[in-house]
Amino acid sequence: MNRISILDPALADKIAAGEVVERPSSVVKELVENSIDAKATQIQIRIIDGGRTLIEVKDNGIGMSKEDAILSIRRHATSKIKTDYDLFSIQTMGFRGEALSAISSVSKFTLMTCEENQVGTKLVCLNSEVVRIEPCALTRGTIIQVEELFYNTPARLKYLKADSSEFSAILDITNKLALAHPEISFSLYSNQKLMFQTSGKDDIIEILSEIFGLQVAKNMHYFEKQTHDFKIYGYTSSISFSKSNRYSIFTYVNGRYIKNKGLTDSVIEGYHELLFENRYPFTVLYIEADPTILDVNIHPTKQDIRISKEFDLRKLIKETIHETLTQTKKINEIRMSSTRQEQQPIQPFFDFSIQEKEETYPSSFTQMENSNETEFVIPQSLPHQEDHYYLPIGQIHGTYIVAQSQDGFIIIDQHAAAERIRYERYQKLFLENHHSIDLLFPLVIELSNSDYQELLPHLSLLKEVKIDAELFGNNAIKITHVPYYLDKIDLKTYVETLIQQIIQNKKIDLNALKDYAIATLACKASLKANAHLSFADMEKIIHDLFACQNPYTCPHGRPTLLKYTLQELQKAFKRT
Repeated sequence: MNRISILDPALADKIAAGEVVERPSSVVKELVENSIDAKATQIQIRIIDGGRTLIEVKDNGIGMSKEDAILSIRRHATSKIKTDYDLFSIQTMGFRGEALSAISSVSKFTLMTCEENQVGTKLVCLNSEVVRIEPCALTRGTIIQVEELFYNTPARLKYLKADSSEFSAILDITNKLALAHPEISFSLYSNQKLMFQTSGKDDIIEILSEIFGLQVAKNMHYFEKQTHDFKIYGYTSSISFSKSNRYSIFTYVNGRYIKNKGLTDSVIEGYHELLFENRYPFTVLYIEADPTILDVNIHPTKQDIRISKEFDLRKLIKETIHETLTQTKKINEIRMSSTRQEQQPIQPFFDFSIQEKEETYPSSFTQMENSNETEFVIPQSLPHQEDHYYLPIGQIHGTYIVAQSQDGFIIIDQHAAAERIRYERYQKLFLENHHSIDLLFPLVIELSNSDYQELLPHLSLLKEVKIDAELFGNNAIKITHVPYYLDKIDLKTYVETLIQQIIQNKKIDLNALKDYAIATLACKASLKANAHLSFADMEKIIHDLFACQNPYTCPHGRPTLLKYTLQELQKAFKRT
């Protein structure tokens, strides 16, 4: 008895749809890419209920004949490749001939299309089968309607996320497609409301403004460079504008959005020593290359590709980005401003000099002791503090404090120590219902349109971490009240970091968010490396550190100190 059989075509299409159609945003991507290949100059996307109820993509492309329309929903039917050579020199967005077949197998699918000066054709499909064909009145172009997505695959339907999350993913893919093709006019509607629009005037800065806001767009720098194999160009942000994640680095190869960690890392490496740790730029990187050195046929989504001579390309990207940033006046202005503010002498390897009384380290550490926060200082009578008194003897590289006791010495990371001290203080402050201060000038934070949509359902969480926020215009929020103890930090960076934490963690744990807020606040308000300390300052850090409940690690888990006994030192020098 035979046990192997050929799958029913409808079942095979549903299996294939599992790779091509993961969620509503996958449908939008495939349909819009078809419109781009059809030479459309205007693409309109309509979404109802996050794509569950309706996804409609309308374009003014070249359209299809009746015969091509019928073939288009057949699996592996395509107009884009015909030979082996075509497969290895892809110049279109699509080529596999799977998208329409897969989409029509898991939805109620309607296609209306018309070539120029011809009669239009309307197809209605169920389970990849055409159930009705009729003429329709339509100007040149194509309209595809996808209704009740996953109606016949309940398991897939069950795991769709909230409508707002699904629409955010659709908005994100629309952003990427619009940046890939600034010559095309895009418009995106959600529940009859216009959410995103571009003019199609080939103006990348205009699209960046629509996505990230005007301030970011105004601070983008153009770069361009060409070698024998590659041409790269695009825009990258000045060092004064950055994010806490790398999701705003967009990479395109021959007009196709791709995901490639190596190329993204090359952009980040171009900012080496120019951005703070864990801060990332806004970048749009366009790469043009001969299609024969690219392999797009790796995954049905076509976002993963292989590139010959990738090492050379990564080097080119890194060097071009770095040259662009170092040549701009913005860098010099910030450096000059920083130099005027600090005027810090370079620290010797060991600093044993007696400091003048007025020379204290340039954080708000001492100021904090003089503020109202002193009444919340943790009690400083822990047993181990009296048993092991450490006397500071100097600094190493303006970053590490060296202190000795009767039985040895310790080396303290002054930033990690200050973080621990402030963390435990802010923990106590956070539990108290302290008064807020009104900001003289409310802080307006512009978000990318996709981040804004993601934040909306969770905006109240900012209130839980003592930040009063309200909606303000398109894709922006306004901060009006903050706790008084936030006046010592860069408030904008702090709030942006909290927002990214909320967006990235879909299932928000309020206690974890509060702990993250306290740890972040402690980090941003703390003493930095290469700060010139007096002996009084060093003594105070040591005293306050050992007053903490956990003096041995910072809130992020890094050690605050290393301890060496006199016996270990004598053994190392072979004195015992």
